[in-house]
Amino acid sequence: MTTPILTKAFRAGEKISGFLIVKANEDGTVGLAKAKTDKILGAANAVGAESGDMLDIDQAGWSEVRCGANVAFGDLLTSDANSCAVVAAAGDRILGVAIKDGAAGDVIPFRVM
Repeated sequence: MTTPILTKAFRAGEKISGFLIVKANEDGTVGLAKAKTDKILGAANAVGAESGDMLDIDQAGWSEVRCGANVAFGDLLTSDANSCAVVAAAGDRILGVAIKDGAAGDVIPFRVM
């Protein structure tokens, strides 16, 4: 369930599957976020993108993301090493807020931050 207010297209620097967390690359493209300290931009839309293609990322509103572990409604989310959402800790870059409970592999809605 998505309710995007603002969606922006970015050039994919690598193949990115739907619902995975993406980061800003130094060359102006986006890639898969692999750490809690990456420059997280959002989550890929359901379609994803091949390397070099444009990828839509919701920048405001509600979007969806794949979970890498159990998360609870209201948890702040960040990226794990597989570009999936996990509960954030102090000092982590934040993707958004979980709007539903989820377990590893689930796709859940989140509020973009």
